[in-house]
Amino acid sequence: PQLTHPAYAGIMADVLEKLALITDPATSLSVQHALATIRRAMALYSMEQLAFSFNGGKDSTVLLHLLRVAIFQQQQQLDQPHTTGQGALRAMRSFVFTASSDFSELTAFIQQSDQEY
Repeated sequence: PQLTHPAYAGIMADVLEKLALITDPATSLSVQHALATIRRAMALYSMEQLAFSFNGGKDSTVLLHLLRVAIFQQQQQLDQPHTTGQGALRAMRSFVFTASSDFSELTAFIQQSDQEY
């Protein structure tokens, strides 16, 4: 479902709050480094010049949500209105490698994620 702008801003603020509550120093540092790397890539390149391989696994799903956080942070920094971030994500090239042996649940999750984000 499409989120309204205020709902999206609230959700993303909640995500940022949860990230700030990570108590394990190594995990917290990893998250901060990942976000810094994403923000740096977004500063160096347009979203159209970036690409994202999404296979529906844990790692790429975490990266998808870190991308959403970085886009939200960029909107905050630039004092832009809080859109759902979908425009920025849709501008980024994304691709998936599929196989006939993929589970139907995985394929459905990839399709749902593509539609939602």
